[in-house]
Amino acid sequence: MHDLWKYFEGKPEFLTAVAAIIAIVGALIGAKIQANSGRAQAAAAREAAQIAAEAQRVAALWTVRQVQVAELIRSANTLYRKSSRLWKVEDEELLNLIG
Repeated sequence: MHDLWKYFEGKPEFLTAVAAIIAIVGALIGAKIQANSGRAQAAAAREAAQIAAEAQRVAALWTVRQVQVAELIRSANTLYRKSSRLWKVEDEELLNLIG
């Protein structure tokens, strides 16, 4: 190792070239890491958007269901009120005797 260092001491141009190569390789590795991080961040953003869209869809369906149930209850109540007007008390007593 000592002999190798002595060889490079006499050649500063070579050390400069090695330092430049190390800097270039480091920059390439850093760029690759940054590109992978960007892809991972984009994938996470897509997944978050899909989750939010699904949650909104489920909430909208739940709201529609609640509206439909409320309309069903109102219709049943209206039907009950209208049909109860058709019966007289005497008719109900007769039904109770038959039933």
